[in-house]
Amino acid sequence: MLSMTRREWHTLVGGSLIAAPLARMTDLSARASTIAGVGIGAQTYSFRDRPLDDAIAAMKQVGIGYCELWSDHVETKEAIGGPTEGAGRREAQRVWRLKVPLDVFHEVRSKFDRAGIVLTAYNLSFKDDFSNEEIERGFEMARALGVPVITASGNVTTAARVDPVAQRYGIKVGFHNHSDIKPNEFATPDDFAEPPRSNRVVAHQGPEAQPGRQRAVRRGRHADQGRAPASAGSQMADPGEHRI
Repeated sequence: MLSMTRREWHTLVGGSLIAAPLARMTDLSARASTIAGVGIGAQTYSFRDRPLDDAIAAMKQVGIGYCELWSDHVETKEAIGGPTEGAGRREAQRVWRLKVPLDVFHEVRSKFDRAGIVLTAYNLSFKDDFSNEEIERGFEMARALGVPVITASGNVTTAARVDPVAQRYGIKVGFHNHSDIKPNEFATPDDFAEPPRSNRVVAHQGPEAQPGRQRAVRRGRHADQGRAPASAGSQMADPGEHRI
């Protein structure tokens, strides 16, 4: 028979009493933000002119029920400290990522829960200058946030290092494109054919893409950018939201 102390019992019951109303509130908010079966959401990048708490308040005010968290809303200058630009800034960011307590991300998730907003993905852009430890830490952050997807404006060559980590954590990663056509950037259909084709790392036109539907999401000045390779149609990540 399972035994527990009085404190453990009160923690269990108290947590349930708090979690149940939050879950109902989040469900109601998500349903209100769904039109014709499509969840309408935003990345917090759209609210980059304000800190995270104010961004959450603004999303709640306009009725957004789904959200993709932009990493810069967590990796602020105030949180990281040290140099604010150049190589010193990048190294300070690297150190912060490796040492920040994951409770910071648990609290961020709690803020969205209290606001009744469903957190669908974490936007962390894996680049070639990421160490292997940083990549691993990114997945730990996503797990702490409770999201099933990481989105990234990353480099094509980085995908090979991201892939095995994504498979170990069971978290999908979606790389999306930009209109700036340069080597080692996701921009043209050919770029999307290069990353590993595992069931975790997938190349697509944005976190809005759904399996079997090749949509133009981030159209730049090049008309063919809105088309992912035909072979990628069944491997697109689906965080379940549409970014504004």
